[in-house]
Amino acid sequence: MNRIGTLLLAGAVAATGLAAGSALSQEGPKEPPKEEFKGADPRDHSPADMNRRMMESMTPNRFHKRLERLLGEWDVELKMWMNPGGPPMVSKGTGRWSWLFEGKWIQGATDMDFMGMKMQLRTTLGYDNFKRKYVSASVNSMETALRHAEGNFGKDDSVLYTYGPVDEYMTGEHDKTSAFVYRFESPDRFTIEVHDLAIGLENAKVMEMVYTRKPR
Repeated sequence: MNRIGTLLLAGAVAATGLAAGSALSQEGPKEPPKEEFKGADPRDHSPADMNRRMMESMTPNRFHKRLERLLGEWDVELKMWMNPGGPPMVSKGTGRWSWLFEGKWIQGATDMDFMGMKMQLRTTLGYDNFKRKYVSASVNSMETALRHAEGNFGKDDSVLYTYGPVDEYMTGEHDKTSAFVYRFESPDRFTIEVHDLAIGLENAKVMEMVYTRKPR
């Protein structure tokens, strides 16, 4: 049911309640109803309250503004570790981050050579006001998988920690918990790290992309 339908339903429920109250007053006192958890059913809210919550969920705020630091054109260096602790494979490319929807959703487009093939990576990142979390979804031109993650900044706004499941098709493992970490080192440099938490807390980084801002 859409929001308008929900608001109409809430009004109908309120009207029904008034009618029932009138009937009870004519029949005499009844046993009071059992106490129920308030707020579990959206119909318990007034239309005004529901509208306020809807507007809050739709309005950009300071959490969305933090994403502005990603905007721009970037040189990218990718490192991938097939064996933790061993030497990485290194690839280079370019990236561009721009608003998908101004002030709400940001999109990243990264293109590079990877293992002798052209690879395109596309990421959508935003802040979900209702979840109170940053959420992302990523796809690339080499795989059929969509990777999603959610999380929040740490004690300051220099590191964004997000977590999500990853299927490892080379080993047949499903839904391995991975960390996707954004480190904002300066206005002109940030890093995206991927950590395979199934490995453990030490030497779990399997991929790193370093973004360096192109000269203006």
